[in-house]
Amino acid sequence: MFYEATAYYNHAWTSYNLEHPLNNQILLHAGNELLVEVPEKSLASGSLQIQSITERLTISEWTPTMHREAFDLMQKIASIWKQKGITDYLIYGKEAAGKSFCFEMVPYEKSAFSIFRQLKVLFGITFGAFADSMEKREAVAREYEGVRDLFSEALADLSDRVDSLSSHDDAFCKESTFARQCVFEGRTISVLQDYAPLATEEEKLHLILVTRQHRDSFSDISEEEYLESAGMMSKLISHYREKGFSTTYIFEKIGRPAGQSVPHRHLHLVFTKQESEELLGKLLVLKKMVLGASKMPDEELRRRVESLRAELLGVLQ
Repeated sequence: MFYEATAYYNHAWTSYNLEHPLNNQILLHAGNELLVEVPEKSLASGSLQIQSITERLTISEWTPTMHREAFDLMQKIASIWKQKGITDYLIYGKEAAGKSFCFEMVPYEKSAFSIFRQLKVLFGITFGAFADSMEKREAVAREYEGVRDLFSEALADLSDRVDSLSSHDDAFCKESTFARQCVFEGRTISVLQDYAPLATEEEKLHLILVTRQHRDSFSDISEEEYLESAGMMSKLISHYREKGFSTTYIFEKIGRPAGQSVPHRHLHLVFTKQESEELLGKLLVLKKMVLGASKMPDEELRRRVESLRAELLGVLQ
């Protein structure tokens, strides 16, 4: 059976079937500016990838309309997965100068073996993922055979759901957390310094973008909240690239099987000056991801937060 898809290739739209795709692409949806496809190298089975139709765009080059389309597609993927009984997933991206950016969404099933899937994903993030066979990728595409039209439908109104989640009691809803870690407050999003940063450089640049109102997870946030966090993310990436931090790791965990520890929507940004190419550096990062990073001493955290507040005020306003 053939599955029709559309790809942007050599600046022209070309129809082809998924069993003989151009550039080994297996597309599920082609939107106005973004594509949804089954990646050639997935962090774990069942992953889907969202990237720009125009090649080699970094995330800091994405326009507001691209971020709006990304939000729409991610919410639809999450909705499709929910219909399949999957409510836990990872959203991951790696921003590096001169390299095309994409988001990868990795589904997690509630299972006693989810820790092994986490380890596989972390290994892929640290050392690079292995290429999947065309047969395996086509099998993933067939799972969406009956629901691909949903990508073209209007996103359901989430306003009632968002309003119902306005109060809670977790670490990111407590004033004490913000007093210790907050470096900037926007209209709907706050920026915090992670108290146990994954970054290995002296600056320990690991920031968290948190919704000011309680949202359990990505599926519960509004478009306004997403777009503000995306705008902040782009500004932060551009700012720190100028300061020599050439690579940014972007990730959001949804649900405990995916590693979410605080049930409140938050996006991680880890800035590095190198991609930890040396084996020792990669092993150190993997160790921190698996076993957890060491907490910063209170005085070091206080100094770091004060410094970031002064530095980022002009960047994010």
